[in-house]
Amino acid sequence: MLENRFLLLLMALGAPSAFSATYDNLSPSTMSFRIGTTTPVIPLTLQAPKNSSLGPLMYNQNANSKVGLGLDYSWLGFFVSVGNMESELDKSTYGSSTYGSSTYSDFQLHSYLGALGVDIFYQEFKGYYLQNTQEVMGETCCDLRDDLVSRFLGVNLFLVLKPDRLSMGTTNNLTGVQKQSGGSWMLFGSAGVQEITSGSVLAPEGFESDYGLIGNAKSAEFATAAAGAGYGYTGMISGSFFIHITGLMGIGPQWQNLVTRDNGRITETAPAAKVSMRSTLGWSGKSTFGGVQVLFDSTNFQLKEEVLTFNSVLSFLSIGFRI
Repeated sequence: MLENRFLLLLMALGAPSAFSATYDNLSPSTMSFRIGTTTPVIPLTLQAPKNSSLGPLMYNQNANSKVGLGLDYSWLGFFVSVGNMESELDKSTYGSSTYGSSTYSDFQLHSYLGALGVDIFYQEFKGYYLQNTQEVMGETCCDLRDDLVSRFLGVNLFLVLKPDRLSMGTTNNLTGVQKQSGGSWMLFGSAGVQEITSGSVLAPEGFESDYGLIGNAKSAEFATAAAGAGYGYTGMISGSFFIHITGLMGIGPQWQNLVTRDNGRITETAPAAKVSMRSTLGWSGKSTFGGVQVLFDSTNFQLKEEVLTFNSVLSFLSIGFRI
């Protein structure tokens, strides 16, 4: 009897609501295609130990916009964006690219079915520059770190508590047509592995000892599992135009693995907090849709006295068509 009730509960959560008051689901056979410009921003910030007089290391990457493509069919969707970025700013002054070059890859697979949602993603960035070179090293911008690589593989799970008031597919992938304003609380869980590697150490040469354990590490890997809750709301503006925002916060354990320059290994376990936000400003019609979407994820890594902040911001300006 208990097993039957549990099965009925899962079927009710996964099935589209018969009273979808705020949006219209499209036919399961509808295919949506979108194309646009995507701008990734994945900075790394390393705080110095408390007894240090130095400021944080603020690594940033060349973030010129590149083409992004998305394809959705029924409840399953895919998004990809890849590119090589090189700054053209002020080459006459510096003789070469001020911010160096970066290569970027972003692959996402998502599924939204009724109250349930799943995001699987992989991001990789190679090539950073030290944004505050002048403050840290006393040199002209910028200290280029072509050897720095960051990778992020993860999965996010969502459960919307009132699926008749909020559709993740309609607001995130525009796979439905929004009709009225509405919102809902939601539960979420996430699991991911973030890795940072270098050709030498993570801190600039000569500053390793000033930035503690992670400054002396040539690679760092963090596996984080978190659970939490949040709220999402979609507001109609006029006609088919709407604005949406979701904020989520969770906490969970984190397993840390650092490899030093001499191949020593340091492992720690610590609690970690995760913040995730999504926003959309767009329109969704029967045959066309588009708008601006911004995805933000932030995780802090506490290593004794050092703190590494890993942020991921992806903006996507797109237009799409339904077939």
